[in-house]
Amino acid sequence: NRRTTRVQSNVTSSLIQAIDWQIALMRARDVSRMNSLHGQAATVNSPMVDGALLDLFRTHPDLHVSFRFSIEIEGRLVCTPFLHGLGLATQLRERLLAAAKRSARDLRKAQERATAGAAAEEQALTTKRMQLKAAVEKEARRRAAQELASRKRKALPPAAEELLALP
Repeated sequence: NRRTTRVQSNVTSSLIQAIDWQIALMRARDVSRMNSLHGQAATVNSPMVDGALLDLFRTHPDLHVSFRFSIEIEGRLVCTPFLHGLGLATQLRERLLAAAKRSARDLRKAQERATAGAAAEEQALTTKRMQLKAAVEKEARRRAAQELASRKRKALPPAAEELLALP
């Protein structure tokens, strides 16, 4: 029973950035392998996994990864879709394994639900990104207006400021 985990980064046009990300991902992989060799099983939400991911994202905040699990079941390779969340990817893997133990029909249904779940996650992530972008743009406009008002006040002669302060 072969099982693999695949981690994929976002796209970059910078060769230097791609190499940095590759090194970071390989280090995370090596830490994971080293820990598993020493009998420390890494599970989602374990301090080891959380710490490794936090270190990875702290050193490379521009790196966005997707996770995919592949499982060989009765000579057939079954994969979860690529997902941005490690927790959801792990849940889908467990659901596929459980469904495969029941029947081929259950496995197909579980794969369909996994694909639908991945699409819903991607839609939710897109919505969150759009909301964040709108909030950042709104804050940038607010700060720009505040800066402009501050500059105008500084540019006014003292007498004009006194007139503005009158009720």
